Amino acid sequence: MRSIQPFIQRKVVVLHDDATIRQAARAMREHRIGCVVVGDHQGHVVGIVTDRDLVNGAIAEGSQADETPLAEVMTQDPLTVDEATDLKQIVQLMEERGVRRVPVVHYSPSGRSVRCAGVVTLDDLIATKAVNLDHLSRIVQAQLKRKVLSGREAEGAKKEASRFYEVLSSKIGPELSFNLAELAQLTSTALDALVRRLHHTAALRLIGELPLSLQGALLALPPGPDESVDLSGMATEVCLLFSVDDPTAHSILVHFGAALDAWCDPVVLDHIKAQLPKDLLNLFPAPTFYPERSTGAA
Repeated sequence: MRSIQPFIQRKVVVLHDDATIRQAARAMREHRIGCVVVGDHQGHVVGIVTDRDLVNGAIAEGSQADETPLAEVMTQDPLTVDEATDLKQIVQLMEERGVRRVPVVHYSPSGRSVRCAGVVTLDDLIATKAVNLDHLSRIVQAQLKRKVLSGREAEGAKKEASRFYEVLSSKIGPELSFNLAELAQLTSTALDALVRRLHHTAALRLIGELPLSLQGALLALPPGPDESVDLSGMATEVCLLFSVDDPTAHSILVHFGAALDAWCDPVVLDHIKAQLPKDLLNLFPAPTFYPERSTGAA
């Protein structure tokens, strides 16, 4: 039996359920975390809000989104565990419930959670190689199924993908004027190549950064690294896909890299870039490492 103690992220923020999206977003940004736990005024855990919940909630609520209470966008009564739970149990629970983050709590004699001691996240389990590709695939598939069952969440997932394509379109610019289908084709082609080129741990971290609707197909790819993937081959695929010349294909791929750079968490993206050969690093506009950011990384 392997304890979850080494995997508990103690840097956790607990906000009351009447706190707003604005307050949650500020807390996530300041503490460099991807979720906040929501508690009532007695300290019981009543919900969890992720960065994606904030985005989707903001889209749904429109111009007044900043003042939307967390109670309206949080996942209510989330799965929680205590510190005695072992690693195998928590991975199994993630698979069964289709969740990536599980608050760790202390329970009262009545069985209600009293205080949040931290969070175990799928991203941390991936980074420490505590889960493998099969585990991640089952968790994401369960998450996809859970999202489909919830109308509001399914709509949020669609809007998240739309936002990704908007970022990509803004980086490509008006000179090519790609429509949505072309943006989707470019995304599929480029991500397929990158995921195959990466070692499976880095690939899983990249997949976890992407909109949920894009993850399923990428998880079905064989684990890498496939060293035959290079920038020249990717450009050739883009040439054939869009009937453009080689310089234009390289330019399109650089725009795609800029979109990933804008979309992904910079610390996670640094880890991904560190696994890529030099030619594929030319996709990205930023240097591989950011000393001013890495000094504060967990």
